[in-house]
Amino acid sequence: EGFNFGVISGRKENSTTADYSGYLQFGTSNSASDVSEHMRISSTGLVTIGSASSAYRFWVVDGASQFLFLDSTGTSIFGIANATRQWSLRNYVTSGRLGLLDDTAGTEVMSFLNPGLVGFTTTAPTHTITQGFAGTGYAHYNTADQTTNYERVLGKWASNIYSLKTEQG
Repeated sequence: EGFNFGVISGRKENSTTADYSGYLQFGTSNSASDVSEHMRISSTGLVTIGSASSAYRFWVVDGASQFLFLDSTGTSIFGIANATRQWSLRNYVTSGRLGLLDDTAGTEVMSFLNPGLVGFTTTAPTHTITQGFAGTGYAHYNTADQTTNYERVLGKWASNIYSLKTEQG
């Protein structure tokens, strides 16, 4: 019929003379027979879906503000982001630690260390559960609704004094 349903193309990656780096481009057509790129494999092996460029080994973009990425440049990384926040799960091979990071704030919010140690806002938990942040402390609720019809236990450090109290709302 002369209709392109999809194409796979090998293309030059840059306009530099004597630089023969190339990429593999995958495209599909819409109902109007317009073919557009949907996946690319760069000369360095980066795979991108939904975008023409990537900062990670595997990069999936859904619009301008949501993406998923995988990487392994020293630390295994799985990440996800939206318009306001980027999160990642990292496997620190040398220390055996698994970390959940708020990449937007630049902090590791939870760490898992062998054998069964969990840390909140600390990268070196020393007990089954270790909380490394003394600011607002912690709250333990008896319900998922934390604004009305709840009971909670609050605990925190302030000026070398630990306070523990209960509240209802």
